[in-house]
Amino acid sequence: MTTPENDHDTPTLDDVIVPTETPHPDQHEHGKMPHPVDDAELEERTEHEREETGSA
Repeated sequence: MTTPENDHDTPTLDDVIVPTETPHPDQHEHGKMPHPVDDAELEERTEHEREETGSA
């Protein structure tokens, strides 16, 4: 078995994504029951994602 000198496919701590938003878990609903979509929250999360990916 050969071991490559530069194994770029091996993940390191530099590959960890730092979260930039905080989730708001809602423990009041059933785990498998989807909650109604809040348009304002969806728009806010979409805008945040666009800013993070540079597609804004």
